[in-house]
Amino acid sequence: NNNSSATSSMAEAAAQRLARKQKKRRQNSSKNVTIDRRASKGRKIRYVVHDKLVHFTFPTSRPIPTIPEDDWFRSLFGGIANRPKK
Repeated sequence: NNNSSATSSMAEAAAQRLARKQKKRRQNSSKNVTIDRRASKGRKIRYVVHDKLVHFTFPTSRPIPTIPEDDWFRSLFGGIANRPKK
């Protein structure tokens, strides 16, 4: 009689543990976590949408310079082009 009560209490304890596990599993699965299935292992494409351009104009053509551009750029910041070459 003592042996049968011990096995029944063990069975009741096992049933209670199983019931707790099942309850916990139901609680965890009911959180409705949205998962992006297309983003595998953190390789989701992340981007920020910029506002549309306002008052954008295409560049206009520049007038033909009176000084050639190469000479003009060389003469900037102290007239390097005018220095005598050594």
